[in-house]
Amino acid sequence: MTQKMVSTEEQKIIDALQANWIWVPDWVDSSDSNTAGKIVNFTRTIQLSSRPSTSVLHFSADTRYKLYVNGKHVAVGPTRSSPLIWYYDTLDITPYLMEGRNELKFVVLRYFNSLRSAMPFERTARPGLTVTGSVRTAHEAVDLASSNNWLGCVDNTIQFPMGLVDDVFLHISERVTPAEARSTAVAPLAYNIRTLNGDIPPWNLRPRLIPMPESTPIAVKTIRACESAIDASEWAAFFAKSHTLVLPAGSSHNLELQADTHSTAFLRWSFKAVKHASKINMKVTYSEGYELEPRSYPFFRSKTDRLDASGGHIIGPYDEIVFNLPDNGETIIYEPFWFRTFRLLKVEIGIGPEPIEISSFDATQVNYPLAVKASWKQPNDPQSKLIWDVSIRTMRNCMFDGYSDCPFYEQLQYSGDSRSVGLFHYLLSGDDRLMRQAITNFAASVTPEGLTQSRFPSHVPQIIAGFSLYWILQIWDHHIYFGDTRFSRSFVPRIDGILDFFDSHIDDLGLVSGLPNVVWQYVDWVTTWGGNRRPSR
Repeated sequence: MTQKMVSTEEQKIIDALQANWIWVPDWVDSSDSNTAGKIVNFTRTIQLSSRPSTSVLHFSADTRYKLYVNGKHVAVGPTRSSPLIWYYDTLDITPYLMEGRNELKFVVLRYFNSLRSAMPFERTARPGLTVTGSVRTAHEAVDLASSNNWLGCVDNTIQFPMGLVDDVFLHISERVTPAEARSTAVAPLAYNIRTLNGDIPPWNLRPRLIPMPESTPIAVKTIRACESAIDASEWAAFFAKSHTLVLPAGSSHNLELQADTHSTAFLRWSFKAVKHASKINMKVTYSEGYELEPRSYPFFRSKTDRLDASGGHIIGPYDEIVFNLPDNGETIIYEPFWFRTFRLLKVEIGIGPEPIEISSFDATQVNYPLAVKASWKQPNDPQSKLIWDVSIRTMRNCMFDGYSDCPFYEQLQYSGDSRSVGLFHYLLSGDDRLMRQAITNFAASVTPEGLTQSRFPSHVPQIIAGFSLYWILQIWDHHIYFGDTRFSRSFVPRIDGILDFFDSHIDDLGLVSGLPNVVWQYVDWVTTWGGNRRPSR
């Protein structure tokens, strides 16, 4: 079936989650500032008499969450959802809990619904967080439902700017400035959602179809350029995690770093004042390679050897942060909410009136768990292994909670692109879970014209005529490889609707013509169109 029937136990979980949606009071789903969304932190502190025996939680959020337990990042989600299918996650947090005081923290990024921004991050008309589950020890059971004893606090220090020439789709870049006053944590409001007479709730919850992403530490330690009072060897040792660095008062530092491989990674920096209060300004630019001067930035770039720094520049989206570092020795952590895509980093640092310590930097690769079972090597061709390795890395970087085209620019899931990637995925690992999710999500995207949307889930709908046919081919491929007749048959009514659309637009010459204006007749981009000029028909 398109979306498998939930079990009795799953329905109980869904009912509990629907009853526990919360959000901060007095919320306005927009901003006077140039930002696509805002961060809200939800925390719950519990006291345990001993290590728990079981601690299974179920949770979801709109738009995206990151879960921390005692400061450790343990989950990110939910997986790509839409108002008609919104996924929830399940996790046993027992390994992260301890005797005594424990803190659970959901960092929720809410992208504003009214804006045509952050396209891959579909959202509903309401923001929200829902949690259900409990922690059990030998002596107690602690209910962790989000409607009980949680606190919420809006973080006004982070903005996700719009209108940047090189960020049309994502709006994940951050601008962080010190708060004029610390926001106060308050008790959230419960939505108390009740539906009657067949009403569909704001989030039509279903259990996650795919495994949680896997995480792997990666090395970002090669110094390609260094303008700093600190020697390049000292910076290299720092990024190799050999020691911390003290940066002198009033100093500036410009570095170019190279990761071992092209990566999609969560980043984490930590800083603190050495003795007296100080400040740090930092700008981090992300790039897939050194570039020559582009002929039309950002869509038409000039690239040769991407690791050749001679005459090349690091150009790309960037995060810019300013932190006031207190004199009490507190370590300040900066972790961009979403993962970053890069091979190269340009790091520009300015230090305030007193020295500061840069304590750590960590990069953690995240991707769908791609269990490679296949192999390929062309005899007598030493390049074949390199081709194979880069193909596997490309697959991993283009798979997170969907098939992404592509992680640096869009992170959108297109039916045409994902069909090709999915076929390779089948051959590599025999795993169909990510494609089953994609097929199911596209089925929920059908428009009044009878076509599936070309990319989905997407906050900005788009219809490309031929891409609906690729979706049909996705179902065909899946049936040929896995033979799940019940799954395939469930899409037949939508397939018939797509074919009927094309049949109804056949002209006297036997050609498809006269398509509605909202349907883009497109196969792929050509360089002669330019960045913003292209035929619409």
